[in-house]
Amino acid sequence: RAKQASGPYHLDGYSFGGLVVFEMARHFALQGDEVGVTALLDAPEWRYISKTGKNVSTGQKLHRFYARLMRMLRGPGRREYLTDAVRQRVSKLIFKGSALLGRPIPQRFGTLSDINAHAAASYVPQPYPGKLSLLRTRPDPHLPRGDYQLGWGGLAAGGVEVHEITGHHLEITDEPNVQVLAEKLRGCLDRAGQPASPAAAHHAGPAGNDAAAAKELRPPEQTILESCA
Repeated sequence: RAKQASGPYHLDGYSFGGLVVFEMARHFALQGDEVGVTALLDAPEWRYISKTGKNVSTGQKLHRFYARLMRMLRGPGRREYLTDAVRQRVSKLIFKGSALLGRPIPQRFGTLSDINAHAAASYVPQPYPGKLSLLRTRPDPHLPRGDYQLGWGGLAAGGVEVHEITGHHLEITDEPNVQVLAEKLRGCLDRAGQPASPAAAHHAGPAGNDAAAAKELRPPEQTILESCA
């Protein structure tokens, strides 16, 4: 708003940033501001991730466990991989314990990604009156068929427009996948009828800083989430 006092606002968020811009769009709509495009870049609704994890077959779970075990024992960078795995588990326990005790999350534990994962898992999204544009990677044929809208369908009164993009989750901003992503985003803006100016567009990515909306994503006891990852 320091750059543009009124809408339409065009928003896009990648991964966890999708939750941030979803909440930003809700805030704008509740305050009577016009929201143009709200684009979620391969950003599933967090509870959907938990649901799909429960639907994975025993064989697939064993395959994943074996793959992780081999990476720990024989894979390149296995020491760093094991250290990260232990840190994530310890951070998760500390964050949950702090929440149960009603205390702020200790800032000396975990990484920003660990903190954001905890915030996302605690976030319960409320309905949004507008439309969402979901740009998602293609479904993995080796996994059970899930919700093509990645859990967002019941949360957008205006519906969810789904577009497939190339690459895996961590590759969508790499060449040549980023060209496909840019083309899909450009199409969303064109259909909105109001091409976004630099001041009107906002992107929340893995290293974005969205304190206002992130405040809504954090659980009541959390006081340090100021960015999205």
